[in-house]
Amino acid sequence: MALVGGALAVWLTGGVVSLSALVGCLTVFGVAARNGILMVSVLPWLYVRFGRSPSTGRHALDGAGRQP
Repeated sequence: MALVGGALAVWLTGGVVSLSALVGCLTVFGVAARNGILMVSVLPWLYVRFGRSPSTGRHALDGAGRQP
């Protein structure tokens, strides 16, 4: 999503993609990917902590709503 947003912003503003802009987009992409991995890895802790079963189908919403 970070890469799509960056490409869309460059396209809408008519900007030029430079090397520093590419490095910035890759950095934002890496941070977004890291946050997604951390969110998925904390879900088992949330189930234990709040007593919810992973079979309820709401695990993604629970993980997105509560950040430890």
